[in-house]
Amino acid sequence: MSKERDAFAKLVGRMKREFRRFAGSYASAVKNGAEVAGRRMLEAAEEKDQPPEKLAGKLLDAVKLGAQHAGEQLISAGLEAFERSQERSKSRK
Repeated sequence: MSKERDAFAKLVGRMKREFRRFAGSYASAVKNGAEVAGRRMLEAAEEKDQPPEKLAGKLLDAVKLGAQHAGEQLISAGLEAFERSQERSKSRK
């Protein structure tokens, strides 16, 4: 195999690993966000005799909080991946 093919194969291999890592981080973040939203929804539904508008507002807030939680986890995972790539770049020099 030529040097170009070796380099390309290594690049593709790294891309696959990073994609798998990202997919795992994404799945974990979505799951954790859904768990946060679910807990908040259950708490909102426990209150008796509340107007439907108030319940709907609490449920919407729960979904927003879950999405925010998931987004924060994805940002954190992205920053960690960026730092890893920076460290790898430095070690190659």
